[in-house]
Amino acid sequence: MLISVNRRKSNKDTETTISDMYVDGKFYCYVLEDMVRDLKEDGSGKIFGKTAIPAGRYKVILTYSHRFKRILPELIGVKFFVKSRMHGGNTKLDTEGCLLVAKNTDSISKVWDCKDVLSNLIKIMKVSKECWIEIKDYHV
Repeated sequence: MLISVNRRKSNKDTETTISDMYVDGKFYCYVLEDMVRDLKEDGSGKIFGKTAIPAGRYKVILTYSHRFKRILPELIGVKFFVKSRMHGGNTKLDTEGCLLVAKNTDSISKVWDCKDVLSNLIKIMKVSKECWIEIKDYHV
C-alpha cells in the first residue's frame, strides 16, 4: 500500500500546510500539518510541535498510542521526530508534528470530519502486507 501526500503551499499566517492524500493513486482525503520549515542536516530549523514532517518516504505501521489510547498509524524513521502519527483533529493545535486526516478542509488552516476517514484508513492498513507513505513538497 502506498500513501501519497502532496503538499500545497504552507500558509505563513496560520503556520499550517494543507495536502491531498492518495491511497494507491486514488484520492482519499485531506491532510493538515504544521508549517514546512527549512530543516538543516543537524535538525536546526525545527520548532517542536510546530514543524511539518520532512518530505520523504517512510514506512507506516499500526501501533498503540498511549496519548490517544488506541491503535493509530505511525511513521517510522522520521529524522528528528518521535512518534509521528496520522490521527484526527481540526487545527494546528491538534497536530504537534503529526498528520491530521480528514474528509473536509477550508484549504487554509482547518480540516474536519476525521473519524470515518481515520477508521477506514486503519482498516485498509490492517489488510495490507506493508504500508509506505511518500510526502512530497509539490507546491510549498
